[in-house]
Amino acid sequence: MGTHLRFGVACRNLLKNAGKHVIKNPSKSFTDNMRLTWVSTPSENDKRIGLRLQFPTVSCCQDYQRLLNSDRNVTILTGPKAPTELILLPAQSSAETLQEVLTDLIKNENQNYTILRRPESEGNVMVEFGSPNIAKPLHMGHLRSAVTGNYVARIYKAMNQQVSSFCFLGDWGTQFGLLHAGLDTWNEGGSLLSCVERMDLSQLLEIYVRAVKEQETNPEFAGRARELSAALEKGDPNAVEVWRSIREKSTSHLDGVWAELGIKFDVVQAESEYTMQSGHTDKAMLLLQTADVIQTKPDGCQFALVQLTEKAKQKLQVTLVKSDGSSLYILRDIAAAVHRTLDYKFDRLVYIVDKSQSNHFLALFDILRQIDINKVDAVSGKNMFKHVSFGRVSGQSTRSGTFSLLSDVIRDGTDLMDISRASSPNTRYQDDVSISKNLAISSLLINAFKVRRNKDLNFDWSEALKASGDTGVSIQYGHARLVSLLTKLKDKFLDQDNNYKHEIDYEYILQDPIALDLALQILK
Repeated sequence: MGTHLRFGVACRNLLKNAGKHVIKNPSKSFTDNMRLTWVSTPSENDKRIGLRLQFPTVSCCQDYQRLLNSDRNVTILTGPKAPTELILLPAQSSAETLQEVLTDLIKNENQNYTILRRPESEGNVMVEFGSPNIAKPLHMGHLRSAVTGNYVARIYKAMNQQVSSFCFLGDWGTQFGLLHAGLDTWNEGGSLLSCVERMDLSQLLEIYVRAVKEQETNPEFAGRARELSAALEKGDPNAVEVWRSIREKSTSHLDGVWAELGIKFDVVQAESEYTMQSGHTDKAMLLLQTADVIQTKPDGCQFALVQLTEKAKQKLQVTLVKSDGSSLYILRDIAAAVHRTLDYKFDRLVYIVDKSQSNHFLALFDILRQIDINKVDAVSGKNMFKHVSFGRVSGQSTRSGTFSLLSDVIRDGTDLMDISRASSPNTRYQDDVSISKNLAISSLLINAFKVRRNKDLNFDWSEALKASGDTGVSIQYGHARLVSLLTKLKDKFLDQDNNYKHEIDYEYILQDPIALDLALQILK
């Protein structure tokens, strides 16, 4: 057994023995109380590779450190997330080369490294993302929420969490009053329903943009929009009928674009499920009133006081219900959070929304804390609710009419990719538009991750469609090459059960710096 394997077994036994003294419940294994991963040390001169231990609390970490200090064959370092992290390394005198360590790990993992196995599912996580307003086609501004949310959901699934992907449609509120007033004003004949049926989403969006500008200079129009918004909130049959027709047209469009991007939602909810007439909102209002969180002004407007941060000296007033009885977005978010907490029994709910909404979520989470919904996990110390923010795509605003429709962007990218493929001397061109479309969509998705998550993104097809660098085209090309190599080498190296015919010389392979780096990344 190699030195590193001895170290791995020694660590496992050492931790189990330490766990008997530290863990209050002896029936639990030490893996229930900490996270363990293989880690290489950052120093180029130190070729050891060891175990990183992440503890739930500082006191637990200190208890383990005291017990582990007695073993002279193990070196203990403080991890980068001190004081709740330790790194165990074999003593310097017994360290092997990195290539030898990795060879042992790869060849003997099944026999000696049960410690590397992922834990069983430890929680139920809900991820809300890609939540657009209806009556508007998806534009480039919606892309980052969808891509980031889908990515976060997949990370949680890879960590063996039970994950539910939620889409929360913005299908309620003032915007429908504006759109309804615009349709009333500029309808060219026939009923409003027939007008909506004739229009596509791009035409409805033009009416909405025009209505936003009209309300800024026309008080009478703005008043009419507020009246129609209140009528919808109160369940007026005519307002509801027009709203339902717009909603059906919008959801059909959304389903098509999400399918093109390869994004699936487990649950689709909508703001309209949390109106003032909803039982879910009644439950939320009862909790707010019982906890004395909600207050009422003389005009009937209802609000809550929130503290956005622990250091904030003053509390802010956040309106939940307008004086005309209409709910605001934050109340619908509160009602949805209460409903999900009671019915879905999640351990964590993650909202993927752009950074401009950061204060909204700070206010939401503080209100949920006040009504005892946003609790802190006793083990991890994390809140049940989390906002993952991201930068916006520059120049995308439906209110001002400055945006690029996502369907148009995909079509333009497909056309550009088809031209590029046809003119490339290195491509066996096939007259198949689906290939160009898949490459364009890959480029869109990869391009969304090229900048840091909270930085704004300037999108440019000429950059996104480059054949080299960190682009979708480059990744697809690399994948195609690997598939081609596997196909050519399969008969030579694999038997009919896809097992290797010959023993692999891992020590030789790991002399290649690229293979060595890849092995380290996988082990982390």
